[in-house]
Amino acid sequence: MSASALGFALKSDLNRYFPAPIVITFTPIVTIIIPTEIADNTVTPTLNNDNFGLDYDYPSTVQAKGSVRIPVLTYHHIAPLPDNPNTRDYYVSPTIFEQQLIYLKQKNYKVLTIDEFIAQVDSGKNPTQKSVLLTFDDGNYDNYQYAFPLLKKYGYVGVFFIPTNKTTIGRTQLKEMADAGMIIGSHSKNHIDLMKETDNVVLVSEISGSRQILQNISGQPVKAFCYPGCVYSSQDVRDVKSAGYSLAFSCGTSIDQKTKIMDALPRMHVYNDMENFKKILSGTWEYPTHYSD
Repeated sequence: MSASALGFALKSDLNRYFPAPIVITFTPIVTIIIPTEIADNTVTPTLNNDNFGLDYDYPSTVQAKGSVRIPVLTYHHIAPLPDNPNTRDYYVSPTIFEQQLIYLKQKNYKVLTIDEFIAQVDSGKNPTQKSVLLTFDDGNYDNYQYAFPLLKKYGYVGVFFIPTNKTTIGRTQLKEMADAGMIIGSHSKNHIDLMKETDNVVLVSEISGSRQILQNISGQPVKAFCYPGCVYSSQDVRDVKSAGYSLAFSCGTSIDQKTKIMDALPRMHVYNDMENFKKILSGTWEYPTHYSD
């Protein structure tokens, strides 16, 4: 068969299967037919939602017995990095934060709601799909200014722990965030060291009172509490339960959540460093030796 005849045969055969083809001719010999679907990049690759044990950039650490592996990540400020090195640990730049969200999207992570997180931990089983919980402490205005729009952009939800008397995010803005699907949690009223407070009336106000305020603002049930400074006593744990919270978070160096202990769950602090971020998702905690620009 001649080259011209081959080109005609290819074109005739493919036209039977692909409507409205795009024709690209490589002169002077062969004509190749590319289906419109491929040429327009409209074919969406199938995502693997059974990817829990797959495709980590760093080796996964050994999982703790009796746990469910879900990284809970902690942010404070999403804003340009300050010059002061003493406060830099608490900042992730909007650029790096967006890169982290893109990375989660590329690796097909499911970003959980509080209800999804509770259900998964209660099941006692690891999720089939890689999953993560994103939390933000202290109610800093830059969470509204930078984190909130980026979470919406990528279709993700964040859990914002708000100290009601200390937050710089206004009530209208908190309601806007809640209405957009963000989850509001309590970080007490005044971000005090609960362990040093001896007045039980004050403790109840800090823990229970803040929940009522936030529920009134957000219009949603407030199920999660975060201990200010990540410190707590056995009395604080009892007060949190009595106030009606479903779970409470502290800090830690593990991504493994104990299935029967939901009153002081560990969270890993996120730094302005992409490689460190990838290591956290594999269960490795280390202080970054440098920060990404």
